[in-house]
Amino acid sequence: MERIAMEAQAMLTTQLIETCKEKTISRKHNSDQLSESEKTAFMNCCTKYFETPNHIMAVIQQQGGQPGF
Repeated sequence: MERIAMEAQAMLTTQLIETCKEKTISRKHNSDQLSESEKTAFMNCCTKYFETPNHIMAVIQQQGGQPGF
């Protein structure tokens, strides 16, 4: 069961990175380096997706474990 969870986590992380890359990185580069704005946007995108479950769990815990969405 642990292997399945690890594989699912790896797949989710790969999809997250690809999604954020598509949303934030320009396809019209003249150099092999990212601009500062692209770096910031990419990191913000990844952070948003990684932090979302933490926020949801915090709300659920504040409600005494009862989901009330």
